[in-house]
Amino acid sequence: MKKLVLLTALLCALAWTADNTTAKSVSRPATPQTDAITIPRMLSYQGKLLDNFGNPVLDTTYSVLFSLYTVPSGGGAFWSETQTVRTRTGLFSVLLGSVTPIGALPEAGALYLGMKVGADPEMTPRVQVTSAAYAYIARKADTANYALAGGSADNAWVRGTPDSVLYTIRQLGIARGGAGNMLHGTNRFTHVNLGVACTTGVSGQDRTGNTVGGGLRNVASGQYASVPGGYAASATHYGEVASASGCFDAAGDAQVSQYVLRGQGAGDVVLTLDGLTPGAGNGLKHTQNRTVSYDILVVVNGAAAAAGFHIWCVVQDAGGTTTMVGSPTVTCIGDNSGGIFSVWAWVGSNALWVTGNCVQTARWVATVRTAEQNW
Repeated sequence: MKKLVLLTALLCALAWTADNTTAKSVSRPATPQTDAITIPRMLSYQGKLLDNFGNPVLDTTYSVLFSLYTVPSGGGAFWSETQTVRTRTGLFSVLLGSVTPIGALPEAGALYLGMKVGADPEMTPRVQVTSAAYAYIARKADTANYALAGGSADNAWVRGTPDSVLYTIRQLGIARGGAGNMLHGTNRFTHVNLGVACTTGVSGQDRTGNTVGGGLRNVASGQYASVPGGYAASATHYGEVASASGCFDAAGDAQVSQYVLRGQGAGDVVLTLDGLTPGAGNGLKHTQNRTVSYDILVVVNGAAAAAGFHIWCVVQDAGGTTTMVGSPTVTCIGDNSGGIFSVWAWVGSNALWVTGNCVQTARWVATVRTAEQNW
């Protein structure tokens, strides 16, 4: 028969009342709109399984029936679920309610947890869930709102199993609060903004996967664009990764960036940021009065041949007219195809483009690094 010690019932995400009062919408400092939160009815529970000699059980998986009662012994469970737990030196961690949501709780002091491992009888005595487990119960919706908006509770998060991962209760954008950050668009639930006075997305547009890892006055507004940190970087292109340590006048006017271009097919293939047919949003477009130095590595692979190329070039926009400064330098790094591959860079529609050519179907990928500034 298994024994249980080190019993802890930590209520990490419980925010419903005994009379089923639910939390209202909460306005986050980092978002311009209110986002309603559905609170998970779960308890984070940790325990330690011992054998009859007081030693930790073997590290493996066990089927455990968890039950909640309103009495310390006898009676019937008002909630139960079975989970498979994995132990490490006897220790385990689970989210109670992740299989069967926990309904309304009884009054404080009348909640007891029972456990049954495999074919063993339920362990005794049951564990009383004390006032700590009621710390987040909101008697009024306003109380729940306070907890979610920055009170002593942390109801927007739950612990994973095993207890080494912290999850948001559902798909939510993540931002540093009280820092003047903005997350824009209905897809802001895919954004991460951990900087100060930073912006992800574009107001009125839906940009996905924008990330600011930290720093000050950074902007990630292109689709899937990111800024790791630093100061005053602006990632405006699809998939751009931008870095800066300051600016002349505005974010992005003195920075370095990295991109990935790709394309496939036979004949002339224009490499683009999203791998699709060239269009207004998937080239290395220049804003007005911007000069960029490009360092481009290209790799191509066909059915039985491959090659690599290196391209250097400088592109300038002057008053809305974008031109190549001098001629691009193209170097073949290696080629085992007998010369069936070629590549070049050119300017069109105020953007830099890279085109590869092969008589057979081939896949092209280029990594682009830049040094860029605005006048």
